[in-house]
Amino acid sequence: IAPGGVWNMEWFAFVDQPAEELAKYKKKGSLGEGIKTYALFGALVGLALAIGLLVGIGFLPQSGPFAGFGIASVVILPILFALISVVVSLIATGLTWIAAKIFGGDATFGNHYYLTSRMVWPIFGVGALLQALSLVMGVVILPFTIIWTIYSVVINTEVVKAAHGLTTFRAYLSWVVPILVLTVILFIVFAGLLFASGFVPPINSGI
Repeated sequence: IAPGGVWNMEWFAFVDQPAEELAKYKKKGSLGEGIKTYALFGALVGLALAIGLLVGIGFLPQSGPFAGFGIASVVILPILFALISVVVSLIATGLTWIAAKIFGGDATFGNHYYLTSRMVWPIFGVGALLQALSLVMGVVILPFTIIWTIYSVVINTEVVKAAHGLTTFRAYLSWVVPILVLTVILFIVFAGLLFASGFVPPINSGI
């Protein structure tokens, strides 16, 4: 899948030198290759969840919509999660791409999406490793999880920076601003629904 694809161990280099690695792929790849990567990622997550439900892994719920699929979950969940992964990634990347263009970026959506997809496996791989270690080592691994979370911010910024040729600050704003805007919108919608449902009584200005 693409130059230096999913099964190429070179993607580990994205973790310790993201700027240099992303520069190699700036003009390579396409929207289709990015979609393949996200679809495969979602399918593997769905398959892992299906297997976990079937064998009864302790921390996974043994009831609910996913558990009801039975053996068919090994087919249904990978397809479902592949679709979810692609749709969510297209929307999230689209919002970041629009913001980056507003801040002066010059990348096409396809190139931006492809570069974003290059970071799925490194980020997921390290994150999954830390989660597995936390099950064994408990809070001892927490500082490393915090460090990785902060470093993920650096990686996301480098993706936008490499794709659009923006400064670090503008690249950072390009993916942070959409998150802030969506958060405010969701808060307003949620608050409006609460007031409309009568769950939260309106403020009486006469009191």
